[in-house]
Amino acid sequence: MSSAFSVYGDNMRKIIDVSEHQKEIDWVKVKQETDGVILRIGYGDDDSTQDDKCFLYNISECERLGIPYEVYLYSYADSDAHIQSEIAHIKRLLGGRNVRVWLDLEYRPAQKYWRKAVEAFLKAFPDGGVYSWEWVFTDILDGIDCPRWICAYGSNSGKPEADYKPVLSCHGWQYTSKTRVPGINGDVDMSEWYGDFAEAIQKPTAWREAVVAKISSWEGYNERSGQHKAIIDGYNAYLPTAVKAGCANYSMKYTDEWCATCASYAYIACGLGYMFPVECSCPRMITLAQKMGIWQENDGYVPSIADTVLYDWDDSGKGDNTGTADHIGIVIAVNRDTFVVMEGNNGESVRRRTMSVNGKYIRGFITPKFSDNDTVKETVNKKVYEVSKTGTPNKSVCVKWGLLKNNQKVTPRLQPDESAKPCSFAPVQPLTRIDVYDYITTAKRWAYCRVNGKYGFILASSISAYLRTPKQSIDKVVDWVLTDDFGTLETRRKALTALGYDYDTVQNAVTERVRPSGSASVRLYAPRFWDNNPEYFGDETIFIDGKQGAVFDTGMHGSLAVSKVKALNLDSIAIILTHPHADHTGCTRDMIDALPVRHVYLPNVDGIRKYQKSYAERMDGIAEHCKKHDVAVTRLKMGDSFAVGSLAVSCVFQADADKLSEHDNHHFVNNMSMVYRVTIGSWRILIGGDLSAEGILQMMSKGVDYSCDVLKFFWHGDRGGIKTAFANSLKGVQIAYTQYEKKEGKGNGRADTYNLLRNVGAFVARAYEDGEISIDFHGATAKLTTSLGVTRTFVKRQTAYKVSLTTKAKSDKGSGLLAIEPADYSVAEVQALKKAGYTVLAYLSVGSVSDERPYYKQLEKYTLRRLDGWEHERYLDVCETAVQEWAVNQGMKFLNAGYDGLWIDNLDVYEEYPSDSAYKGITRILSALYPHGYIMINGGVEYVSKAIANHARIAHGVTQEEVFSRIVDYSGSGTFGAQTGAQSRAYQKYIATALSNGMDAYLLEYTRDSKIKDKIVQYGTASGAGYYISEDVDL
Repeated sequence: MSSAFSVYGDNMRKIIDVSEHQKEIDWVKVKQETDGVILRIGYGDDDSTQDDKCFLYNISECERLGIPYEVYLYSYADSDAHIQSEIAHIKRLLGGRNVRVWLDLEYRPAQKYWRKAVEAFLKAFPDGGVYSWEWVFTDILDGIDCPRWICAYGSNSGKPEADYKPVLSCHGWQYTSKTRVPGINGDVDMSEWYGDFAEAIQKPTAWREAVVAKISSWEGYNERSGQHKAIIDGYNAYLPTAVKAGCANYSMKYTDEWCATCASYAYIACGLGYMFPVECSCPRMITLAQKMGIWQENDGYVPSIADTVLYDWDDSGKGDNTGTADHIGIVIAVNRDTFVVMEGNNGESVRRRTMSVNGKYIRGFITPKFSDNDTVKETVNKKVYEVSKTGTPNKSVCVKWGLLKNNQKVTPRLQPDESAKPCSFAPVQPLTRIDVYDYITTAKRWAYCRVNGKYGFILASSISAYLRTPKQSIDKVVDWVLTDDFGTLETRRKALTALGYDYDTVQNAVTERVRPSGSASVRLYAPRFWDNNPEYFGDETIFIDGKQGAVFDTGMHGSLAVSKVKALNLDSIAIILTHPHADHTGCTRDMIDALPVRHVYLPNVDGIRKYQKSYAERMDGIAEHCKKHDVAVTRLKMGDSFAVGSLAVSCVFQADADKLSEHDNHHFVNNMSMVYRVTIGSWRILIGGDLSAEGILQMMSKGVDYSCDVLKFFWHGDRGGIKTAFANSLKGVQIAYTQYEKKEGKGNGRADTYNLLRNVGAFVARAYEDGEISIDFHGATAKLTTSLGVTRTFVKRQTAYKVSLTTKAKSDKGSGLLAIEPADYSVAEVQALKKAGYTVLAYLSVGSVSDERPYYKQLEKYTLRRLDGWEHERYLDVCETAVQEWAVNQGMKFLNAGYDGLWIDNLDVYEEYPSDSAYKGITRILSALYPHGYIMINGGVEYVSKAIANHARIAHGVTQEEVFSRIVDYSGSGTFGAQTGAQSRAYQKYIATALSNGMDAYLLEYTRDSKIKDKIVQYGTASGAGYYISEDVDL
């Protein structure tokens, strides 16, 4: 593109450029004051922490309001690797948008590389431009033909100064950084603009805006008023045209589900039906989108406005969602970590919904090509296989059988196609037995099944399949329970009963399998009560320590609360109360009457007695009831501590009643809640009743140590119970749970409060959506499960770290993470290491296989080239489903054998064979293993960096070898040196990225040099990273 035009052309415009430094902008006002805007996309490498925090909000507002925009990236590139990473950074955030990109060259230490950086940048973005000083274009970039945006301020008075106008032809002259524009707080950069600006995106942007405006104009249309009929009528009128493009020839009725129809008609009504997979069925719409090349399979994709999102309400949240689509909507706004969707048939109306980027239930996206330059980053790779050898499904041999997964209800099809005619028999209910006779793979894998004597096709992903053999041993059934979709609690009971196994026998064996021998574990159990009666609500957390229990608050649940605790079959129970309100104490007397309660702990009520005597008397009444039943009573004050079995309980805070501003309402009693910290080994759980804003501020101002790993939401998760400053002070909290009896949402749905804890890295478990909550604490591991199938494993962060792969570790007293080669250890030896204090990780190479491994023959046909310097090791093709299944099974084998987690190696295969399929293959493996144990990744910088940028949950920690040291020679015990400065800085940046994204990070170093050792120790201490230093090349 030539940049030869007059500097002082007649079409001069005023263009501003903005970044997160301008904070939140009122774009409605800005639109009236400027001709366009250049948005900072971020700075430096493709690292999500270096994204401009306001970019997604800014770009969505520009697109919504029709403000012409271009984007820029502030460059730090000083090498080929860095400029390529910066290019990837730009592409990731643009998400396929066709817009000019500017490379900002101001970082002078990289000046020697600027010419190469620009050449690489223009190769990736042929229409891109460069921002810098005028001398850069004459002295460094001479001869490179590209749009120029020149910075020359003069006195920086806020006005253009003629003496400083560029001599070179340019698109724009940035003449000041001190302009004021209505809608923006503070100063902003301003440029005179002489060249074309955003012309390439105007028509596509207008089309996107038209679609958004059209569906938004229908907001509130509903079935009750009959307004939805206009949408259905419009769709049916267009149907003959759509059928020619592959749409099913089905005329919609007013009583049909109409979400897909609404999305289709939004495009039709804008004259854009030709670019959209018009359909009234969500699954068929996906099939058409795949054929058109506009289907985006990646759940973590950041959409643009007018893209279409499809949902699968049965999504487990584990890995990529590949289930059946249930619902659809059109994206109307994109914010930082969320996007807003307008949906037809949402509660029989056109309504909006806010979704998290890479959130649960996302099935995928339809990304229409609004211009010739629009691209789809990823499409489905279709492989079609013949059914058996004859092309006819096999009916003679049942190859597998299993159960339809929990929470799935499917209608078998006559053909392996979601749009095919359904079989004549009724939909298959969850946990129904399925006999599988054959498989066929089209866009998805289908099972040819017999159900109740009739045949049809069911998506293979809907079935938990097991080898068809006679009734299995209990050990084999335990393997199934731990690796397949049996769910938990009642779901598991139903599944095992359907298969003909005794639930109690199997569950006892499961408990023994997962509980390491010689060491006890403690369970936190948070039941829910409102399923049958909404009046049963409140708080109740039960700790189970062998046959001993501690009940924190008793809720207002009548006999149901008693039965929940009674079912635990405890020999001794202690009750600990936070404050006198009935939803926390209502069932205390019933428990004392019916259960083996030995001790009741009551909070100090002197302050409450002074202002609300009746509530203090309620506690007095409980104390009297205890005396009648010979139950011990202890009145607690702040600073007291006591033990219940292996639980250490401390009273960390109670407010000063006289210093609270309100004394005559329920907020006062809430704020008098005692805050308890329960300590189990190294784990700390904070329970504070209904403490709310004023009480929290008192606690924070007094310098109380309320740090915790697990938080019971104060005041049922109400906005008054968690404030931003308090949430931000809870660094290190890993789990926050609530028994609130309503669905998450805005207002009373507590979404804002829950997000405060999510923002500091906590996993939020909600009894309403997730079911009854259990957390098993054992050593450094906490495993969370819920009755509706949520599973997560958490590990207490440790700096102690040791890798012992070729020499056997001793089972004397130790601590921290220990990675070992599982082939060298028996189950008993692993348990001995755990008993000694280690968190034990099993070595598992996911990206390569040695020909000395016993399973090499099984994987040989999937191997690639040999690893440099390792004659027995070959890379594995992680794109292959068989490799992915093997890796998951191997990992689960180790976890079921008692290992706390896995030490994953050789993900550098992604650097050797980079592709979307390889990335997805590795992600599927790690996402499947992540909930079941601590996942540590050794190396794999390129893959892990991309996974972090995509917000994928794939690992708890990373290890990087040779950050400060370097292996010079592998012979003998090894020769070592110091790592190069550039490589060391790159690795340190990677470690910092992992830490800032909530992951643990460890250094694995090889050196005998005391100075290098000192440097490693100093870095670890300053950064929070753990480290292991080996003086031998063989670990």
